Amino acid sequence: MLDSPSARILYMDDDAGLRRLLQKRLERAGYAVDTVADGEHGLAMVEGGSYEVVFVDHAMPGLGGLEVLRALQSRKQCPPVVMVTGIGSEQLAVAAMKEGAADYLVKDCEARYLDLLPAVIEKAVAQRHAEEALQAGQQEARRFSERLTTLHEVTNELTRAGNFDELCLAAVELGRSRLGFERLGLWFIGSDSTEAIGAFGVDEEGGIRDERGQHLKVSPESALGRLFRREALSELRREDPLLNDMGAPVGSGDHAVAGLWDGEKIVGCLCLDNLLTGESITERDRELLVLYASALGHLCTRKRTEAERERLATAIEQVPDTIVITDPAGTIQYVNPAFTRITGYSREEAIGENPRLLKSGQHDEDFYRELWDTLGRGEVWSGEFVNRRRDGTHYQEEAVLSPVREAGGSLVGYVAVKRDVTHERRVQKELEEQNRLATVGQLAAGIAHEFNNLLTGMMGTAQLMQIQDRLSARAEQRVAVIYEQGQRAARLISQLLDFSRKSVLVRLRPLDLVGLVRESAGLIRQRLPANVSLSIDTALRECLANADVTQVERVLENVTANAIHALRGGGELRIGVSRLTVTSEDDAPAVGMAPGNWVALSVQDNGVGMPGAVVERMFEPFYTTKDVGQGSGLGLAQVYGIVQQHQGAIQVQSAPGKGTTLTVYLPAYQVAADAQETAEPPPAEPVTLLVVEHEPRILQVLRDMLAGLGYEVLTAADDAQAAGVYDDNAERVQAAVLGVGVPGPAGWKLLQSLRLRDPSLHAVAVTGYPLREDSPSLQEPGVAAWVQTPTTMKALHDAVGKAVAARKAAAT
Repeated sequence: MLDSPSARILYMDDDAGLRRLLQKRLERAGYAVDTVADGEHGLAMVEGGSYEVVFVDHAMPGLGGLEVLRALQSRKQCPPVVMVTGIGSEQLAVAAMKEGAADYLVKDCEARYLDLLPAVIEKAVAQRHAEEALQAGQQEARRFSERLTTLHEVTNELTRAGNFDELCLAAVELGRSRLGFERLGLWFIGSDSTEAIGAFGVDEEGGIRDERGQHLKVSPESALGRLFRREALSELRREDPLLNDMGAPVGSGDHAVAGLWDGEKIVGCLCLDNLLTGESITERDRELLVLYASALGHLCTRKRTEAERERLATAIEQVPDTIVITDPAGTIQYVNPAFTRITGYSREEAIGENPRLLKSGQHDEDFYRELWDTLGRGEVWSGEFVNRRRDGTHYQEEAVLSPVREAGGSLVGYVAVKRDVTHERRVQKELEEQNRLATVGQLAAGIAHEFNNLLTGMMGTAQLMQIQDRLSARAEQRVAVIYEQGQRAARLISQLLDFSRKSVLVRLRPLDLVGLVRESAGLIRQRLPANVSLSIDTALRECLANADVTQVERVLENVTANAIHALRGGGELRIGVSRLTVTSEDDAPAVGMAPGNWVALSVQDNGVGMPGAVVERMFEPFYTTKDVGQGSGLGLAQVYGIVQQHQGAIQVQSAPGKGTTLTVYLPAYQVAADAQETAEPPPAEPVTLLVVEHEPRILQVLRDMLAGLGYEVLTAADDAQAAGVYDDNAERVQAAVLGVGVPGPAGWKLLQSLRLRDPSLHAVAVTGYPLREDSPSLQEPGVAAWVQTPTTMKALHDAVGKAVAARKAAAT
C-alpha cells in the first residue's frame, strides 16, 4: 500500500459499469478514484490534477488508449500509465510498453483483474519512484561532476596566486563565486590546537572580510576543535552555533568544516555555514569542501614554503656576510653579493671555481688538513682565514663551514658563512697597542718625574754657581758642561713625557698646517741628501687644526727625520695636507677618530719600508732600528704622545721595499682662539714667599734660586709645618710656591687651607707632572701659574710675578 491512503487514481474507460466497479473496489482499498468515459476528458483531468497512477482502456471512442498514452508521455511530468484491454494480445502489450506504459492489464470475464489492481498500482508507483530517484541521482552526479570540474579549474587558478595572502583571498572568493559555497572562512592552526588564526572569510552581509591577525580560542568540543586534534578530517553539524570572526554567535544552522591537509598534517581548515540563505548543506557540499580543503592545504604549504625560501634568498642576498655554497667536490655553486663586494670577484668569475682561488698563502697544509678532517667527520668547522682579494690585497674573515645533507643523510655540498673582520682586527690590534703603550707611558712618566726632581737640584745648583760664585775659567767651563748636559737630559725627559701624554703645557690654537709645512720646507730641504727630492702635496690654501704649534713642529721634525733616514739610497719625500670628514667610527681611517671634521698631515717616502714587526713596535720608547749613536729611539714615541694629547690618531702604511706613509690626523679647528696671554712685570718691591716642598734637595734649590732673584723666602717641608710658618708670617707672605707630586685634589689641600686664612693668596705650582692648558688643575682657585721641573730662574721669576699680581688684583 502506498504511504498516502488518499493517493489519487484516474481511470479512463467508456464502459460505465466497469468504471463504477473499479472505482468502488479501489476506494474500499483506500484510494481516491476519478473516472472519465473518454480520452479527451481524461487528458484534461490529468492536466488539471495530480494522480499517482492513470489507467487507460485501450478501446475508447475518439482517442484510443495508445493515443492517450502518447499524449501523456509528451508531457514533462507524466504519472505511471497502466494500459487496460479486453484483448490479451502480446502485440498490443509490446506496443503499449514501447509507448511508455508502466504495466499492461487484461480484463477477464470473472473480473479477477480487479483483485490485481492494488498490486499493479504499488508496482507502478514504486517503479516511478525508482525512475525519479535514478534521474535525481544522475542529475546530482552530473552536477557534482560539473562542480568537480570547476574545482579543478579553481585549483589551477589558485596556483597562479602571487603570494600566500593572495592565495587565501582568492580561495575564499572563488569558493563562493565558482563552487557555490555560501559563507566560507579560511583559518589556520595557531600555536596549538586550541587557537585558530584568521585569513579571509565571508562576513554576515555576504562581503569578503580581511580576518588576518584575528585569533580565536577553539573549544575542544567544537567541530573545529575535533578537526585540529585530528579526531576528524571533516564534520557536518546541524543546528550548530554560527560565529563571526571574533568568535561571537550570530545565529545557528548548518556548519561544515574540512581540514587543510598538506599531505603530512592539518595546517588549518575551511569553515562553511548557511547563515545567509538557510539552505541546507548537503553531504555532496561537505564532500566537495573536503576536496577543496585538501587541494588548498597543499597550495598553502607550498606558498608558505616558497615565501620562506624567498625571504631566505632575500636575506642571503642582503646580509653583509659572505655566503658560499659548494657541491661535495668543493666547486662553488653560489655566492651572495657580499662575496662579490668583499673579494672583488664577480659571481660569474666565482661560480664553477674552487674556494682555493682566495688562498693567501698565509695558512699551511696542516691548517687546511684540520679543516677538511672536521668537515669529513660531519662536524662544523669554525675559525679565521686570511684570504686574498682579486686585487691581491689580504683580508681577515671569521668563517663557519658546515656540511649540507639531504633528508636521507647524503652529502649534497658545503655552506660557508664568513664575516669580514679586517677592520675589527685592526682596531683590536691598535687598541691593544695603545693599551700597551699607555702602560709603558705610565712607567715612563713616573721615571721622568723622579729624574726631573734630580735635574732640578743639579741644574738649579749650576745656575746658582754661575751667578753667585767666583769661579776659575776651568771651573766655569765645567759648570757650563753640567748645565748643558742637564738641559740635554731635560729634553730627553720631555720626549718621554710627550710619549706618556704628560708633556709640557699643550696650548691649543688654530694652526694652519699648510702654512706650517711650507714654512718648514726650507729647513727640511737643508737636511736632505742630494739624491732625495721634496714635494709638497696639497691643493689647499689653508687647513686649520686645533693644535699646539710647537708640538706639531716637533711631530713634523721627527717624522721627516725618520723618512729621510729611510731614503739613504735616494728617492722622494712627499708631505701632504688634506681635510676629511668622518661619518662613523667604522669608516675612520684610524682607531680613535670620532665622527666629525679632521685634518691630515702625511709624510710619505719611497724608501726601504718596514716589516710588520717593526711597525708594531715603532712607537715604543727607546726602540730603534738605527745604528748606535744615530738616534735615541724617542722621536716617534714623542710623536705618538703628542698626537694622543691632541686627541688625534696615527695611521702607518709600510712594507719592505715599498716605502712608508705615516699620516697624523688632528681635530679640525672649530672654535675661536683663546685670549692672548700677557706677561706679568717683575715685582718692583721686596716680596716674601712661602716655599713648600717635601724633597729636601729640591726645597734647598728652590730657596736658593728665589733668593738669588731677590725674594725673601720662607720654607717648609710639609703641610703642617707650612701652616705654622704661614700663621707666624701671615702679614708678610704675598705668594706661595708649592711642590705638587701628583696634581689633583690632594695636591691643593694646603692651598685651600691657606686661602681660608687669606682668600687673596695665590700660588705657583711646581711639579714634574706637567698639565694641559685646559686641565682642571689649572682652574683650581688660587693657582696663578705652574712650573715644570727642571726649571730656570727666569721661569720661576715669571710665575711668581703672576701670583703676586693675582693677589693684588684680588685684594683691590
